[in-house]
Amino acid sequence: MKSPPAFQFYPSDYLSSASVQAMSLEAEGAYIRLLCYNWQDGFIPDSIPRLARLCKIPERKMKSLWLEVSPCFDVVIGDGKLANGRLELTRKQQLAYRIRQSEHGKYGASIKKGSLKGSLMGTHKGEASSSSSSS
Repeated sequence: MKSPPAFQFYPSDYLSSASVQAMSLEAEGAYIRLLCYNWQDGFIPDSIPRLARLCKIPERKMKSLWLEVSPCFDVVIGDGKLANGRLELTRKQQLAYRIRQSEHGKYGASIKKGSLKGSLMGTHKGEASSSSSSS
């Protein structure tokens, strides 16, 4: 299943986060940008030069901002790959929701087509309904 195109952003959660409150405005900008890359790619690189390119800032600047931002990318995805734990939880929840909705849609379509009509009426598809009465 294709990854969801967006994640919900809750301003009150963001603004009340102790991690965010401790960041400079520059660090917040880098954090938001890295969250977007995390969502899009499934991870961010664990490399100051690559992070600097993603944030469009010099490596020297990224090194200092990373001290503020790095605690928010607390999940190691693989070799040289990090992720934000809360964002990954959101991704899993969205994927689970989309799978459930897909299953419900398939179920509804099968009822509409009549493939489950027999089972809903007390008979199984392919079996004749017996309405014999005892004498």
